[in-house]
Amino acid sequence: MVGIGEAGAVEAMRGMLGQLKYGFDSKGLPDRKKFDYRFVVRTDEFKERDDEGGKPADDAAASSAAQRKNPTWKGTVIKIDRQNGNSETPFDGIDQLKEALA
Repeated sequence: MVGIGEAGAVEAMRGMLGQLKYGFDSKGLPDRKKFDYRFVVRTDEFKERDDEGGKPADDAAASSAAQRKNPTWKGTVIKIDRQNGNSETPFDGIDQLKEALA
């Protein structure tokens, strides 16, 4: 779990996914009084893209801009509601993810 502010939440998650390394360490959940989480984002598929067609761009700057713009990102946002029960919203792409987190 990582605390992130309202602004830039999607970009922060995207950066984490691009740098994930798996190990055998595990940690317990933080105390709710210290860490009031409201969403869980479950990612089923994530892949940065080079350009619209998935082919590498000629110039590194164009490639970097395209990657920031067009990732494949699919999963589910779980909105935590301790009184009425959690709700799940599937997403396919950054725009749908942003809507689910709004």
